[in-house]
Amino acid sequence: MVSTDPTTRFRVAVVGKGMIGSAAARHLSRQTGGVALIGPDEPAVRTEHHDVFGSHYDEGRIYRTLDGDPIWARLAERSSARYEEIEAASDIRFHEEVGMLAATVPEPDDFMEAYARVGTRLGV
Repeated sequence: MVSTDPTTRFRVAVVGKGMIGSAAARHLSRQTGGVALIGPDEPAVRTEHHDVFGSHYDEGRIYRTLDGDPIWARLAERSSARYEEIEAASDIRFHEEVGMLAATVPEPDDFMEAYARVGTRLGV
């Protein structure tokens, strides 16, 4: 719920409506009432907006479960597992799984081998 009443009191104010601020406000609002999210909205028509409104201007974020670092891989897996729930709660469709293609030249710490080890460990 958005309040335009200047006398409304809030328990918590989150400044910044970007990826981190909006996620923080969402999780806080599940724990307590009176959460204010402060910052400009994204422009309704991006092609008509000629100023800064965020750090990322694309609809798509690249993520991958496969990673040479098992911690990053596990965090990505846990995060993407929640996308369907977030889409349903927000009524905003933002995720479509499309696969991954990786190519490289051989390196001393061959990342493809690391991807394979982590993929095997995570079952992906």
